[in-house]
Amino acid sequence: NEILSRGRGCLFVPRMADVFASLICRPPRKVYKMEELGPAHFNLGDQECSRKDFELINCLGIKIQCSHSPPATRSPVPCVVYLHGNSGSRIDTDDLVDNFLLQDISVLSLDFSGCGMSDGDYVTLGMRERHDLEAVLAYLKGHEKVSKVAIYGRSMGAATAVVVAADDSYAGLISCMVLDSVYSSVATVVTQLAGKYVGKVPLIPWEGMIAPAVEMLRGAVRCKADFDFNDLKLMDASIRCKAPALFGHAGGDELVFPSHSHDMHRVYGGPKSLDVFEGDHNSVRPTSFIQSAIEHVKLHTSGASGEAGGGMSTAASWLGSLGLRISCSGQEAVGVAPPAQTLPLTPPPDPSCRVHLDSTSPTNQEQDRQPPHDGVNSDHGVPSLPSADGAAEQACDSSGGKQQQEGGVYFSRPSIKLGLMLYALCFVCPAVVTLYALELAPGGHTSWLGLA
Repeated sequence: NEILSRGRGCLFVPRMADVFASLICRPPRKVYKMEELGPAHFNLGDQECSRKDFELINCLGIKIQCSHSPPATRSPVPCVVYLHGNSGSRIDTDDLVDNFLLQDISVLSLDFSGCGMSDGDYVTLGMRERHDLEAVLAYLKGHEKVSKVAIYGRSMGAATAVVVAADDSYAGLISCMVLDSVYSSVATVVTQLAGKYVGKVPLIPWEGMIAPAVEMLRGAVRCKADFDFNDLKLMDASIRCKAPALFGHAGGDELVFPSHSHDMHRVYGGPKSLDVFEGDHNSVRPTSFIQSAIEHVKLHTSGASGEAGGGMSTAASWLGSLGLRISCSGQEAVGVAPPAQTLPLTPPPDPSCRVHLDSTSPTNQEQDRQPPHDGVNSDHGVPSLPSADGAAEQACDSSGGKQQQEGGVYFSRPSIKLGLMLYALCFVCPAVVTLYALELAPGGHTSWLGLA
């Protein structure tokens, strides 16, 4: 026991958790060259089209790289904002641009912070990506060639769209959404992936070990990237959304299970429809779904475009209230007031952050065996997992209390349960990571963490 609690071996647990936490909040960044975006001026049928590349600065001071492709028309037209997955970039919109331009709908794509050519160190699966989308909406708000705004999000991009659309500040700005492979809970995604594989190992009670392992990863992510993925209340947000939404999910998706879209669709607060099609998480979407998405956008963005400035009502305080700076061709417009953050951010990670395990805490094995829709908390409408003071607790503790050993980990009973925990990490995390790393779609989308 003394060797386990004080020796180098016990450092294996937090180090391992830290490694896998990096795969959640710092997946491989998609690297590309500007030439891969294609020519800035191009012909599409008898239309002469162009692409404008520019950068925005969100309320956190992070530079976001964007591209806007409007059709060749003088009057304002609708604009679709494409939001990529967690290992993607604005280059992923190549398959959609031509289809929308042919319908006189412009397309704006961006690299989320921490992705592609944008600044930022971490991916937060929708928590801070919302600020990137808010900066884009502020830009489009005053754009003279934009009449209405629609959002097309894929996986992490879809989750980000739901978070922003649930904010009353954008209720009248977002005309409709296309939500491809949205997830209802990050913790549920990881838990389901782990349960799919660890259950195949005989003679070991894996079901009771999955939740503690997920909780350990949650704490490691919180310490590393300063966000708690359980704070992303997507089911709650879905209830508050009012914009018409087309949900889409591949029936063969083994990374974000189709049940996530079914759950989000079930509680969605606005007009909704659901399309389940063939394929997997990263496969090229069938033409039928793309056409449904185009028709959905056309239906909800048609009509009188109104006055200039995008045909949307002008409100001088709207942009200033976001505290946004918009930078384009070296010129900036500076907002007036600091942003009001709807989702609170946790304090900066402390250098002395440690991961604590309490092997004596009970686990809810019955909850682990339930499908996602049965794990919905009746008070909040979100899939629930054991709390931080439950099966496995993580804490960013700078007090250096007596329970912290040299390795930064305290085990109340370093016995056979410690061995089971190590086994859980060895099977839970690699099982998930193997799926993320090996899934490569024909369209070039690399799946990482199952949320690409």
